[in-house]
Amino acid sequence: MKSSVTWHRIEGVLLRKMDSIRENVSHIPFFCHQWEERSFAYKGHVFPVCARCTGVYFGQISSLFFLPWNWSFSITLIIPFSLMIPMLADWSLQEYLNMTSNNVRRVITGYLGGVGFYGIGIFAVHNIFLWLRHLLFN
Repeated sequence: MKSSVTWHRIEGVLLRKMDSIRENVSHIPFFCHQWEERSFAYKGHVFPVCARCTGVYFGQISSLFFLPWNWSFSITLIIPFSLMIPMLADWSLQEYLNMTSNNVRRVITGYLGGVGFYGIGIFAVHNIFLWLRHLLFN
């Protein structure tokens, strides 16, 4: 009984915090459109970001832990850009051809896009450091 009461308190605090985050990030341009019909909800509380952005952020964060740090040494930009194609295709079909998507598809394609963004970022940082090393030590 005590653990269930504790869980309900924690759950209430987390849901209020989620609502607060949603309100605070709504003013940041280009962060997320936060449309309720395209966002996940739990017990009437809408997540701070839409399903696609949830996937993108989760893909970027999980890439930090699951992809090798030296990924940029052995790949070209073809792989990261290829991972972004499903997300861009889903968004384009929905935006320009009025095809309906759903939150499961959005979060999956967003996840792939997030991994692609991570790959592009690592590739860029790696090449910037190579360029700086060349400038400073050659």
